[in-house]
Amino acid sequence: MSMIEEEVEINGSNILLKRGHYDIQTYKDVKQLENYCFIKSSLYPYSDDNEEQEIEIPTMYDDTIGTALYLENNLKAHVLGMSLRQNINGNIFDSLGYRAVSAFPEDRRKGYIKYLMLKTFELEKDKYAFSILFPFKESFYAHLGFASIATNIKITVPSTNFYNFLDEYNNKIVSKLPEDNLDNENIDPYFLERILFKNIPNEDLDSFLERYLSYSHGFVRSTLAFEKFFLGGGNEIVYDWSCLVRNKEDSNKIEGLITYKTTGWKGKIEISAFLYLNEIVKYKLLHFLSVHSDQIRSFTFETSSRERYSLFGFDISSGATLTNCNHQMGRILNVELLSGFHFPHLIDMLKQLNLPFNNENRGKEINYFSHLHFCVRIIDKQCEWNNKIFLFSIDKSANLLITQLTPKENNNNNNNEDKHIAIDSNSKEYTYWDLHIVGLSSLFFGCISDITHLQARKWSSNISSIPPCQQSSIKTIFIYNTPFFCLSF
Repeated sequence: MSMIEEEVEINGSNILLKRGHYDIQTYKDVKQLENYCFIKSSLYPYSDDNEEQEIEIPTMYDDTIGTALYLENNLKAHVLGMSLRQNINGNIFDSLGYRAVSAFPEDRRKGYIKYLMLKTFELEKDKYAFSILFPFKESFYAHLGFASIATNIKITVPSTNFYNFLDEYNNKIVSKLPEDNLDNENIDPYFLERILFKNIPNEDLDSFLERYLSYSHGFVRSTLAFEKFFLGGGNEIVYDWSCLVRNKEDSNKIEGLITYKTTGWKGKIEISAFLYLNEIVKYKLLHFLSVHSDQIRSFTFETSSRERYSLFGFDISSGATLTNCNHQMGRILNVELLSGFHFPHLIDMLKQLNLPFNNENRGKEINYFSHLHFCVRIIDKQCEWNNKIFLFSIDKSANLLITQLTPKENNNNNNNEDKHIAIDSNSKEYTYWDLHIVGLSSLFFGCISDITHLQARKWSSNISSIPPCQQSSIKTIFIYNTPFFCLSF
């Protein structure tokens, strides 16, 4: 998409909007703004020393759309939208990711950023069901309809805490089982490879990240160039190390990886990415780290708040520090695009009850989910296209059906608005209740699963006005499952 220019008026000022893929001058302006807001001044000066230097736009920006706001030829504010694919409770959706949302200090609190965000909402509403970001200030984005969905945990562990883990892994603490006399080399399906991150073959990394996308709720994918930039520690030229867990039967198949940098003898290991497809692989990576215990003083890594880090195997109770980091927020951008959302845990529930369900012959099956439904009037102050009455129901394949309803006309002076009655195309009546877009977003992202949480946060009508069957449906349809973005963008 080439750069498009448009003149608009904001607060009485004539503003020039530039939107699309960067041209060189706009990229240069935006980079200066990003550097001023986000980068240490010792690393990136505000202005280029050499104005004649040829500038190339990195390939990591190929799949991004920038929206820049100029006043009198000076850049005032900017947002960068990224096309992402995201796993949301087992569903792969296109999500609109925001990064580099920025304005110079003297240009803040003038409505520029809010205008740019709402502008991109409107322009992208037919393409993306969800929007996600890492906020600079949670309350600002909450006013734009974003829900707080996760906070990662940064763990710093003294190297001495790994000693017990190392001994345990080598069976010096835990009593050996009879089968431990087997040749472990023959039954271990994996091997480790230490390699500079930049030297990992692109096709191997891409294949692993695609598999991880289907495995991890919340994980996002962008272009491989962008992913390598951030997984490698956010450096233009990546010198991070990586340890790969590869499959012995297919050596091109990566099962897990860590990327890390060392700060020298008796320094520390800083881990940028810690990704794995099963628990065995996770412990092989932890064991790889533990053998560095005599070389460094501490390890630092980031993980999901849903991770049971207390069971990692090292001594988390002594000397380890845990801090919150990389807060994540998301919102539903277009409710109607949620149609078809699959709920795999409902299928698992049928299997646990030994009820027949054949994926190949779904059309012949009874709809065990016909009783699951809820009817709401969405309240969305930013995206007016969502302000409708919707019936959410589940088909026999555990997929979401969304039907738009209309308020029942007021007959015989009965105030049906007070009763909150809506009808479908067959004039079937449903009781609806109000639900804020933040509450609906929280349900789909797996942040909450209890309707009382909605009322406590004032995201819904009073619980007394919600039919019990709909309350029960909410609790059954949605499960608590904290997402993990992992990829900082």
